[in-house]
Amino acid sequence: LDGIPQTTPDGQSQIDHIPLHLIQQSEVIRSTAGSRHGNAAGGVLSFFTENTNQDQAYIRLQHGSFGLHYTDATIHHRLSDNFKIMGSLNYHRFDGYRKHAGFENKSAFVKLTHQKNKVLHKLSILHFDSPYAFDSGGLTLEEVSLNPSQGRERNIIYDAGESVRQSQIAWHYKTPYQGGELETTVHFSPRDFDGKLPFENGGIVKLERNFYGGMILYRTAAGDRFGQGIVGFDFQNQRDHRKRYANRTGMKGEQTINQIERFSSASGFAIWSVPVGKSVFDLGLRYDRNQVALDDRFALSEQNYERQFSRWSPHIGLLWRSSPKASWFVSLGSGFEVPALSELSANPYGSGFNPDLQPMSFNSLDFGFRKQSPLYRWEAVAFYTTATNELIRYELEDFPDQNFYRNLGESTRYGIEVDGSLIAFKDHMVQGGISFASYQ
Repeated sequence: LDGIPQTTPDGQSQIDHIPLHLIQQSEVIRSTAGSRHGNAAGGVLSFFTENTNQDQAYIRLQHGSFGLHYTDATIHHRLSDNFKIMGSLNYHRFDGYRKHAGFENKSAFVKLTHQKNKVLHKLSILHFDSPYAFDSGGLTLEEVSLNPSQGRERNIIYDAGESVRQSQIAWHYKTPYQGGELETTVHFSPRDFDGKLPFENGGIVKLERNFYGGMILYRTAAGDRFGQGIVGFDFQNQRDHRKRYANRTGMKGEQTINQIERFSSASGFAIWSVPVGKSVFDLGLRYDRNQVALDDRFALSEQNYERQFSRWSPHIGLLWRSSPKASWFVSLGSGFEVPALSELSANPYGSGFNPDLQPMSFNSLDFGFRKQSPLYRWEAVAFYTTATNELIRYELEDFPDQNFYRNLGESTRYGIEVDGSLIAFKDHMVQGGISFASYQ
């Protein structure tokens, strides 16, 4: 979000706090992105909030069936020639079509931007509060035919749902340096989570998370005959205080887990783009050193566990412009995914991390063609990905409805994606897409 990572170091991504009503632009980077973004980066979703130099304000109101209420108020204001502010308040409530499916959330977002002589300072503050979000669960086909608006009986008995409170403060700095550009980012995000799962043993979860990190990178000048490069370092740190209790039909019972989990990552990366005639070569390399640790405070004597995972992630790509309107591209890269803290701590052997879990590694090849003109644009991409040590969820008879994880063999994904758009008339566009894929 605006260049600030929303995926925690252990690879988990939550988007409930992202101010979707403020998103002006979004980008999708397909295929492996491990050489730039590290752990669990099989691709990237990048969101950018509204950015305008005009003074403006607006209010949106929405009311609908099943208790839908939605309000947001946003203002953009220039404080000076170099300084502007954007602020927004949002409220959303919905009772839901199904029983036990309602939610409520409130959010506030402020972005301060100062730019002078190509030096940029940007400070953003985000706060999100969802006091309740019920989970109605899944239904069988027979249950749907009887009453599609009902909730799953087990979810209602155990009062399944969650409440979330999360904040984020981030500072971004960009300045010219040595003919190129120097960027620095720091961020801090606390998150409180309370959840009720539809089973008894450990079915109530209380999680207090602190997530912070920073990055510094240098981008060389564009237009150099030797190409353009990026060299950078980043660090991320995540600390989860996880407590679990028995779920006594919605009431908190005896404690089953009390542990502090930490995931820290330190990385260095370099990416270089080299033009050769009508072609551009992309080369990338990244080294990640990830460390996970657990302090078990539930045992009679505190137990400590640590594991380390290190990995190189290379990438190579080629773009060839066969004409001013058409280009071919091929990309080959690798990545990895360290088990998330929640997966590691789901230990069927007792307390501590599951000693059997290993990172998943994958290699991906993409080959494609794109063409565009003032009247149309289309693109076709074929992909082939292999992964080893895929993480698979399973259950044990002694712990019904509780998730555990293990590594299994090799998986293969391949297919082709085609999408395009056509300007039918002056003010009309037709868009379409189709994909064929096989996952084994």
